[in-house]
Amino acid sequence: MYALQLPLARDRVFSLLDDLKASAPFSLEVLANKESPPFSPASLLPSLIPPDPFAPAFPAEPVLSFSSLTRKEESASAPFKLPSATTLHALPPGAETGVLLHALFDKIFLYELYSPYAKDKIRLLVENEIAATALQGLEEEVCTLIQGVFHLPLLDGREAFSLSQLRPGEVLSEFEFVHPSPRGLIKGFIDLAFLKEGKYYLLDWKSNFLGEDDEAYAEEKLRETMEQKDYFFQASLYAGALKRYLELFDPRPFKEIFGGALYLFVRAKRVYRFFPNLFSW
Repeated sequence: MYALQLPLARDRVFSLLDDLKASAPFSLEVLANKESPPFSPASLLPSLIPPDPFAPAFPAEPVLSFSSLTRKEESASAPFKLPSATTLHALPPGAETGVLLHALFDKIFLYELYSPYAKDKIRLLVENEIAATALQGLEEEVCTLIQGVFHLPLLDGREAFSLSQLRPGEVLSEFEFVHPSPRGLIKGFIDLAFLKEGKYYLLDWKSNFLGEDDEAYAEEKLRETMEQKDYFFQASLYAGALKRYLELFDPRPFKEIFGGALYLFVRAKRVYRFFPNLFSW
């Protein structure tokens, strides 16, 4: 028995079958196709009703950053003549140098190479990170700068300590926060927050090129830079974020446990320490 599935060109099929039946007897059964066609004409589909316009109950908040609220940094493409190797600040200025140094500091804390200070491993990290960048060929200068930064006394007198004396587990590197404001949400990253002798500190790396000698990084020059770049406002944001974070697990008044803001100008290894006003609207 031969089975043919319809629909086909009916008249032509039956004509051929009649001719075939005369020469070779066989039985014929017509099977109806009960399967749905692969598609239906548009006219057979139900009409679609467009949805009502959607209006969110709460409008989206814009997300701002510190740089969007303040003046722009100097252009990274400004012409620069590399100082002689005898100067204290031989690294080129600009955004690329700052980004590379920030990345190196962050990874030193991420890999816990700071306490004890792992000089050889940090050297390998530097060689890796600055290959094919503006700092290639300045490995020795970068390593010298980093070693000086991590052994620099951050405070004076009996309170003095260095980053190489911090303990893993009491350090937060690239601490992210979001702060509400009337203009939207302010998002930022604190370069470093840490605990030392019962006090919490926030630290920000600054790679600003202010000049080729130490006089360019004198106290009054640093204060001028802090004001011009709105770093006091930045520290106010950071202190407010740190306060809200600490309130989650430390009930003591913030004034008692806050050790201050440390703005570390890494080229000259100078620290500008102060107690910022807490940010609020």
